[in-house]
Amino acid sequence: MKLSGIKAQIYNRVNRFKRDMNQWSLFTMIVGLCIALPALTLIVYIFNGVGEMWNHIVSYFLFDYIQNSLILLIGTASVSLFFGVSSAWIVSQYEFSFRRQIEWLLFLPLAIPSYIVAYAYVGFFGNGGTLVQLTEYVGLPVSSIDVMTIYGLIWVLSCSLFPYVYVSSKAVFSSFPSSLKETSDVLGISYKRYVQSIAFPLATPAIIGGLFLVCMEVLNDYGAAKYFGINTFTTGIFRTWTALEDLQSAICLSAILIFFVIILNVCVKWQRGRKSYELPLSRTEKNKRVPLLGKNAYLCYFVLGIPILGGFFLPIAQLVYWATHTFTLFLETELHKRVIGQDEAIEAVSDAVRRSRAGLQ
Repeated sequence: MKLSGIKAQIYNRVNRFKRDMNQWSLFTMIVGLCIALPALTLIVYIFNGVGEMWNHIVSYFLFDYIQNSLILLIGTASVSLFFGVSSAWIVSQYEFSFRRQIEWLLFLPLAIPSYIVAYAYVGFFGNGGTLVQLTEYVGLPVSSIDVMTIYGLIWVLSCSLFPYVYVSSKAVFSSFPSSLKETSDVLGISYKRYVQSIAFPLATPAIIGGLFLVCMEVLNDYGAAKYFGINTFTTGIFRTWTALEDLQSAICLSAILIFFVIILNVCVKWQRGRKSYELPLSRTEKNKRVPLLGKNAYLCYFVLGIPILGGFFLPIAQLVYWATHTFTLFLETELHKRVIGQDEAIEAVSDAVRRSRAGLQ
């Protein structure tokens, strides 16, 4: 009896497989296999044992890799959570001047790679940087600010990656029907309790999904961590592979990193469980935003302005500053390449451009 039941189950599964298998299913399987190929390769090579430098790495580097990666993970996730959720809640639930422009500005930090943001921050706050030059110009000399620490890296990564949380949270907050808030008001639920017990729990899957992407980006980051001199798993993998020339130990480190990713994924799945989050929303019913005026509006501008300034305007301003100061040098170099035997004329043109940009006659 049991055997026949097992055969029936196998038969049903085979039939479902034949029914669902088509060219799109085959294409999806091939794409998935290509994506999983690096991980499968690591699984195969991990059975070859550890490399020659593994004991040295475990004794002197592994603890730093784990500690720094966890600090970056927790710190960046926390700051990104605050920036992303607060920004998404304000732009989706309140109405104020320039709301639409600010709503789109909050997406833009994703357009700048995190390592470019790291370079810009060091150029602005570092020794002889833009901040020092500006303060000296106005007569208020300020020493450089050391941002090349693990906490500076947390800030840089948070300013670059918080839009992941913002986008996912905003999509849910904007879908809240006005009847949800109206019902809570009829039941006598305070605004604070509405936010804590109704709104945020309903948005939890979206928030967790955005945070998961932030964590993956943090674990994957190499450029910013390398530039700041912070030992993480990613920088350790490259250092072991290139500097120590020990591919097998680099594979072992990669396997540990993948294990961390699997743990994060399991935690996300466990947190959600079998819970379902759905809001019936008619096409005619829209989320009604509350107008903001006075001190509340200024407070919202302040909260929204910090991630926009730190993640977009400051890096862009520093890049533009560098571009304007290197333009004449680049111009002179290009002219020397293209114009032969006219060095004095090229220098004269370059000097004229420099004087013009400096406001001199």
